[in-house]
Amino acid sequence: MAGTLRSSTVATSIAFPQAPEFDEWLATPGNPEWLSKSTIWVKRLTHLMKPAVIVTYGGPPFRHLVGRRKAPGAECTTWQGIPLVGTNHLSRASYEVSRRAMRFVRNVVNGK
Repeated sequence: MAGTLRSSTVATSIAFPQAPEFDEWLATPGNPEWLSKSTIWVKRLTHLMKPAVIVTYGGPPFRHLVGRRKAPGAECTTWQGIPLVGTNHLSRASYEVSRRAMRFVRNVVNGK
């Protein structure tokens, strides 16, 4: 799976918060507009690339795309008809949560 992630994935961000918490960053003047434009870019990118699965790291991107809070650990849902796996931010993900997220990804890629 690590080889697939290295060779067949693209990473992008909706936002690069410069604050301890995403909501604090979002309250800064100009950032909501920046987030809106960035989200449009992510939608265009996913439309063009047609990914097999999307992985979000951390609660804020999941909440922003899906419109609700992520379940604790890892969760599988869809966004714009594409399977989406939400997991903890890499700096906070336990080994087991990371394994569960990658199992979701593997199952999607393998058609399960």
